[in-house]
Amino acid sequence: MSILKVDTINEKTSGNGVQITGHVVQVGHTYDHQVSAHQSVSSTALVGSGVTCVLTPKSISNKFIVSFTSSMAQGDNAADWLAGAMKYKIGSGSYVYVDGVDDSPQPYNIGYSASTNKYAPLTFTGEVDITSTSAYTFEPFFRTDDGNLGRWLHARGSYSLLVMEIAQ
Repeated sequence: MSILKVDTINEKTSGNGVQITGHVVQVGHTYDHQVSAHQSVSSTALVGSGVTCVLTPKSISNKFIVSFTSSMAQGDNAADWLAGAMKYKIGSGSYVYVDGVDDSPQPYNIGYSASTNKYAPLTFTGEVDITSTSAYTFEPFFRTDDGNLGRWLHARGSYSLLVMEIAQ
């Protein structure tokens, strides 16, 4: 058996770095430790939250791991319930669901908030195969059952949207 020991590995040319399968290539993170006001939605259609994270992939051979957390939702504020789904778009394209979620009658991959789980967190983890070297924009979308007010994040709560590119 041979052992190879090195102190430094240099790229032959810029952008041709060494990628080890399973290792993090880059990270994007959008975070607010304490929002000053309720973050709400009043629509039966999915509406973007305004929380985005943008990463331009280093390689189309890699994948993104996406994680989102809202520390405290209140889906039954005026609505009966609130639900959400994670979406992404490539470049200036249209948003599509992470993991091919079906939104009929309502999406649940971020979570569901109603009177039975009032003030519980909403969470999501998923992955996206990279197919382009254009920028990817990730954003959670929310809706309510009847178009009345639902809070996907309570005032003084926190949110985190974390995107990691993983070498394959």
